[in-house]
Amino acid sequence: NNDGGQCGIFNRRDAANLETNVDIIWKPFVVSDIPPMAVIQCGAKFVIAQTRKERNGSHLYMWGLGDVFLKDGVNSPIVLDGFEKVIDFAAGENHVVVINGQRVFSWGKNDSGQLGIGSTSSQQIPVEVLSLKGKRPLKVSAGSSHSIVSTCLGHVYLAGASWALQSALPSASLYDRVHFSLIPALCSSSPNKITAGENCSIVCN
Repeated sequence: NNDGGQCGIFNRRDAANLETNVDIIWKPFVVSDIPPMAVIQCGAKFVIAQTRKERNGSHLYMWGLGDVFLKDGVNSPIVLDGFEKVIDFAAGENHVVVINGQRVFSWGKNDSGQLGIGSTSSQQIPVEVLSLKGKRPLKVSAGSSHSIVSTCLGHVYLAGASWALQSALPSASLYDRVHFSLIPALCSSSPNKITAGENCSIVCN
């Protein structure tokens, strides 16, 4: 499905080579007009990718459609300024979380507080996540309506929809976490891999 431009057809030459409706891509093709990428993450209808690291660092590019953009759609890659020290990043269904140096930024859809910025207001530009300041974030993953972050200290934090983790959180009440909350049950572990699915999370020690 390419109805948001997420497959990366950026010019007429690519479209002509496909010999098909560009809204649905039936065969693999080489995406042109972008630099070599090292890591790629896909949301519902958008893509965020990191270039290979060089002397001056790396860069993040985005394209596609969704709540993560200021306008209706981006048909060509845009560079995200200010993200030259990216440690890790994640694309949720309609939101993005980026660890840049020791700071965490998020933007996009936020109806369950998955951005972790203290509210449920969606953001179309990156906003710093203050609840993770000083926590030494290391890895991040994003699901449909929640985000999880692990730190150098071996702690795991969650923001957004938390109904599937009630038994592991300090409060048993059913509500969305608008700040990143520590998951005490995982404090003694040293997670080397975290993955957020649509409505689940997996932490590997």
